[in-house]
Amino acid sequence: MKIKHLLLTLLTFWSLAMIAAPAPASPAEGYGFTLSLETTVYPNPSTGIFYLNLRSDELRTYRVRVVNLIGQTIASEEVSSNTRTRFDLSAKPKGVYFVQIDTESEQIIRRVIIQ
Repeated sequence: MKIKHLLLTLLTFWSLAMIAAPAPASPAEGYGFTLSLETTVYPNPSTGIFYLNLRSDELRTYRVRVVNLIGQTIASEEVSSNTRTRFDLSAKPKGVYFVQIDTESEQIIRRVIIQ
């Protein structure tokens, strides 16, 4: 029970820190243009299989990692924009995971719940 409480506390603290963090002035500040990257993770919650859609004005490749609550990388892939990528975590424990998308100027993080 204590571990569950600790994980919930860590998740709450981390979520609040992400909400309170100031947004960057511009995703591509200093490059003379602004990139627009739309991200969708679905279904969420899922049974372990979920999809990531990345939509962008330009065709680019992004590094995508799925990490658990303690920061261990569970899956990692190079993903092109304007594609749908399938992730299968059905063999992993149920819980909360984070999908991290690294761009040239920022890191986008989406939460996914495996039930």
